Amino acid sequence: MNLQLVSGNMLEAKEYQGQRVVTFRDIDAVHQRPEGTAGRNFREHHHYFVCGEDFFRVAGDELSRLKQATNFVGSNAKELILITESGYLILAKSFIDDLAWQVQRMLVKSYFRAKGQAEEKQLSPPGTTADILKENILTGKAFAEAMGLDEHQVLIAAIAKTERQTGDDLQDFRHLLTSAPNARQIEPRYKGRSRGENKLSPERLAVLEALSNAGGPLTPKQVAIITGRGRNAAQKLLIKLKEAGAVDIVRYGQYVLKESQVPVKQ
Repeated sequence: MNLQLVSGNMLEAKEYQGQRVVTFRDIDAVHQRPEGTAGRNFREHHHYFVCGEDFFRVAGDELSRLKQATNFVGSNAKELILITESGYLILAKSFIDDLAWQVQRMLVKSYFRAKGQAEEKQLSPPGTTADILKENILTGKAFAEAMGLDEHQVLIAAIAKTERQTGDDLQDFRHLLTSAPNARQIEPRYKGRSRGENKLSPERLAVLEALSNAGGPLTPKQVAIITGRGRNAAQKLLIKLKEAGAVDIVRYGQYVLKESQVPVKQ
């Protein structure tokens, strides 16, 4: 599964008829708008959009095929609208806040045009694990600076990406990051169920760090990507932390840091 981090959200790469596309839910998530906002704006300005160029309307047998081949179509959906890059740029005109300009630039560069950039690079000779890690870290730092994200979180993501690219185990590097001073800003104020009071394992600390840096709710899949762990392992850690009173669960199975229990030093 190909995921891209955009505005603090892990966006699953979606393609239709050879083009990168997004759903209304994707657009609402990256622009931090209430669910349904993008769909409403699309319907209000529908006359500006060209079917087959700015968007695709999928229904019938084609929708059934898409349901079987992907995991982003609801089982009860009767129709699906997929927005292309040109359609997104038209739709983004209805978002006029400062965040919208930042998200628009990042979504176009790192999502819609990422496929073409990857195809240009695929002929490059592979480097050593150290070379690939260095490149991923440099890219991550530039991304963090451009989007105002916490660099520590990006470094963890760079390690996870390198592991997927090379198949090497870089767990020792990840543990160094989770034990760094940045991670120690999280001060546990709850009783651990199995490790005694005020103790955090490196695994739980990594999950709390991911939630702290995200600044918003994350799904178990997103936590797994950021921390470089399996989805089931991330889910179990989140459940344990919820039982311990360190995190809360919100709608759509997303988790947030419970600041009243685990304050983060500003």
